[in-house]
Amino acid sequence: MAANLEKTEGIVLSSIEFRDRQRLIKVFTPHFGLMTLIVKGISKKAYHLISLTSLLTRGEFLFSKGRGEIFRFIEGTTLDMHLPLREDLCNLNVAGKLVHTILRSQFPGKPSPRLYALFVSYLTQLPSFIEKETILYSFYLKMLKHEGLLPSSSLFDPKDWKIVDILLSTRTFAAIRNISISDVLKKRIEEVFNHFIF
Repeated sequence: MAANLEKTEGIVLSSIEFRDRQRLIKVFTPHFGLMTLIVKGISKKAYHLISLTSLLTRGEFLFSKGRGEIFRFIEGTTLDMHLPLREDLCNLNVAGKLVHTILRSQFPGKPSPRLYALFVSYLTQLPSFIEKETILYSFYLKMLKHEGLLPSSSLFDPKDWKIVDILLSTRTFAAIRNISISDVLKKRIEEVFNHFIF
């Protein structure tokens, strides 16, 4: 591999048409943080590029670093298009909120392998949840913990803290699959999350 070439796994968080047969994609990666790639040669015949540059696609990307913040895409492979997410509007809505959270909170060049792994697992598990928002609020809390902003029990009503503690500390999705979160608690988690993150 040439000296200025890098390879990474990543998930496409945004994809914008750019000039003729080009796309600018923003990709969340484990070791390069958020990165922007310019992908050329987009056409109806280049199906692999269309799928690879689609929102929520997880892939491997070979790219060339330059002096600016936009890197040149060389080639790539689609690993997972997360098709179950695309088949349900509720899934897409929650996935969009997860994406928005990453876009607002992460930075180019900031390695976040644990957060990346968490993000991948939550996107993968989302379609299997009946209560879609349970996984969203669990992610909010896990992200606070990841960023070293562990919320205190004093920020929540004692009866709500029991649920928060489970959402925050569980290591399995089975433990939160049947949890239903009240509207009051949802609002409080959002308030705490937005205060610390945004």
